[in-house]
Amino acid sequence: MFMLEVDSSVAPLLSFLGNLLNLIHIAVPIALIFFVTIDLVKAVISQDNEMVSRTVRSIKNRVIACLAIFFLPTAVEVLFQKAFVSLNMDTEEYNKILSTYKSVINSEKIDVVDETQNNEISSNLVYSIDSKDKEKYEQSLKNEQDFASYSKTLTNYIFTDAKFIGIIKTLTTEDFIINYAGKTYTLNDNIKIKYSNMTINEIIDNTSYIVSNIELDNAKVNDEDTFNKIILNYYYEKQDDTYLLKKINIEAKEKVSNYTKDVKSSEKPNTIVASSRFLSNDKEYDYSKLDNLTQANIEKVYKNNENNIVMLNTISYSATINRATGFFLSKGVIATSWSYLESSFMQGQTIIVSDIFDNTYKCDGIVALDTFNDIVVIKLDRESKSSVKFGDKNKLVKNDPIITVTSKTGVGLSSIAGIISTSGDGLVSVLPLSKNDWGSPLFNTAGEVVGMNTSKLISSELSSASSIDGLKTLKQQLSNTKFKDIKVTSFDEIKKQYYFKDENKKELTQTLSSKIWNKYKTIGNIEDTIVLDLVKANYYGNVVSLRYENKTADYIDTMSYAHEFMSNLENDGYEKVTETNEKVMYKKGSTKVIIMDEFDYLIIILAKGSIL
Repeated sequence: MFMLEVDSSVAPLLSFLGNLLNLIHIAVPIALIFFVTIDLVKAVISQDNEMVSRTVRSIKNRVIACLAIFFLPTAVEVLFQKAFVSLNMDTEEYNKILSTYKSVINSEKIDVVDETQNNEISSNLVYSIDSKDKEKYEQSLKNEQDFASYSKTLTNYIFTDAKFIGIIKTLTTEDFIINYAGKTYTLNDNIKIKYSNMTINEIIDNTSYIVSNIELDNAKVNDEDTFNKIILNYYYEKQDDTYLLKKINIEAKEKVSNYTKDVKSSEKPNTIVASSRFLSNDKEYDYSKLDNLTQANIEKVYKNNENNIVMLNTISYSATINRATGFFLSKGVIATSWSYLESSFMQGQTIIVSDIFDNTYKCDGIVALDTFNDIVVIKLDRESKSSVKFGDKNKLVKNDPIITVTSKTGVGLSSIAGIISTSGDGLVSVLPLSKNDWGSPLFNTAGEVVGMNTSKLISSELSSASSIDGLKTLKQQLSNTKFKDIKVTSFDEIKKQYYFKDENKKELTQTLSSKIWNKYKTIGNIEDTIVLDLVKANYYGNVVSLRYENKTADYIDTMSYAHEFMSNLENDGYEKVTETNEKVMYKKGSTKVIIMDEFDYLIIILAKGSIL
């Protein structure tokens, strides 16, 4: 329901109205009953038949009023449930399957307060990156859940139903605007968007603002412009203790996709290429500082850092399946994205690290990591004297130029110049990056690293860079340590302790017959994509239910372990018919797949044929 999905800090007016309704529906009936009792006592004492008759009629009317007032909040709640139902929510079918096999799914008691296991990888490392972000991380997760649901609801009703504009206005800033095709609009302009499917891509929480990114498929704007995909960027600005909607950017994804293809095609092996600049249609940005940044300035930045950048390629059965960029922090020690490494653990067998001078390295192990800022520090198999210099991100303001050096192909490097969109603990830049660019350094114009581009990407014109404050401290610590004395936790040790692909196959063959499992294991290639520890597998009446335990829930979201599985389903033609933060349902013909996050357990239900 809308009232529950919107955080109270976002909608104080709605919260006040809800409390007021609760007060009215209890206090007013009590007051009416009290006065009815007094009137009835007076009428009986007076022994006046006419007065008694009038009182009885009055009592009937007041009872009806009491009932109407008492059930008013319930009626309002039903109306809001009807009005704000999410798109594509086939809850009837979901609940049908779930209720039928609830005994199978929950046949083993889960103690939700069991904290006896501590499997935080970073707690077992010799070195740590002190980001002081535990409380911020927990709040960020809460904001992601709240604003993902909130943004989907707003998308539905800002662009499809003018009846709710009055309510939406209470949740926006006074200078709220919508940017589309180089023009600005307000809510009163009533832009209409029709679309076939909606997907939440990313939420970026930087304390003073929140950016929410939504992708719409087969979209038509104002019955005129048609796009395969459009991106909506929602900007929520913090005002006192409330986040209000400041701006919405609407843009076609094709523009960004074409730019990315041009950059990728320009990369050449063992070279650094200067790419063309990307300019947003958002009139709020000022590109005058970027215009003053000459090609010679950019060349100086990447020439001074060409020895500091490395390319990481994840190999699986002789094929490259994952790429990232990294940079030398100190003596043979590189920093890159933890999400890249975690994904490589799930999918690959080995990682090759190389630079543009044909030097290749092996990874010795993990030195330290900061999961909140998506940073991992890796020691290579031999020492290198090269390392980056760090700058002060706090000196950067909106519209300041920045430069990133990244590898989209895994064999060459590209330099891309853009500007700062928003500054703070992390940086959001007008740079259209993709997940191949995670781990790449973000430089100021002096060639100093001010952030690391992360997997937390706004997959349109915006990208997010993590704070590198913790890396500065670690760099100093490592500079006082001999290379041979830098301790690591090996990849094999990490994979053995946290990833369970081979053990899962043994568990399945012991629990389900091969004949049954062979019918289901091809769905989304589930056997090779889910790498959590399988703790329970059941089969009953055409349904297989699987329960995986997420022992790393403190820093890796349970549903993230199902991303590759969900991608495989979509590539195989499965249609997403239900999606919330905690459950997703796919359907293809008579086959249904339900994926749920339940108390740090990943529940996957595979149903074939008719469901009783």
